[in-house]
Amino acid sequence: MAEQITYADKPWIKSYKLGPSKLKETMEPYPRVPLYKILDDSADKYPSTSAINFLGRIITYRELRLNVDKLATALTDLGVKKDDKVAVMLPNCPQFAISEFGILKTGAVHVPCSIMLRADTLEHEMVESGAETIICWDQSLDVVNSIRDKTKLKNIIITSDKDYSLEEPEVKEIPGVYQLKDLIAKYEPNPPEVQIDPMEDLAILAFTGGATGIPKGVMITHFCRMA
Repeated sequence: MAEQITYADKPWIKSYKLGPSKLKETMEPYPRVPLYKILDDSADKYPSTSAINFLGRIITYRELRLNVDKLATALTDLGVKKDDKVAVMLPNCPQFAISEFGILKTGAVHVPCSIMLRADTLEHEMVESGAETIICWDQSLDVVNSIRDKTKLKNIIITSDKDYSLEEPEVKEIPGVYQLKDLIAKYEPNPPEVQIDPMEDLAILAFTGGATGIPKGVMITHFCRMA
């Protein structure tokens, strides 16, 4: 008689090469530290290890932290401070990771926004969050500009897919906006010293999809994001 296998046996785990099931079981609690510490720790331990591979461009943990610290310094100079909201309207790309950690190192809160948002939904999320700074894809600039005067937006920072690829970046001079690559090139890596309470301080303000009404902001602390 064949051995009976049940769902509780989870036989599929045997075929997994990676994943939580392969890790040593532990009762250690999640660390109560600012979210960006996971980047700093990785950059200290594995500085030359590849952190991101984007369109053939390899970014090491050392380079990633350097870009993050430079952006945090630039954002601080633009007036971003603890508990401010900074929106990010980017697809999956190195700039998204750089922006998130850079925002967090200023003590501000990351407000991620889909690049597919219509102007009315983006306006709602900007008004509800009170964001004064947004980092966005250059292709989203028209949408952002269309709602700028209806929100508190003061700083618009743009970037393109070529900024972190092997291709030569396009040089665009657009009045009224900052270029992310220019800010990172201009500033030294001197992020501010900010006291973060991981259990209380927000890391992310993420809006729901609005399936049952208008999108609602979900408050996520550093500790919650770490977990």
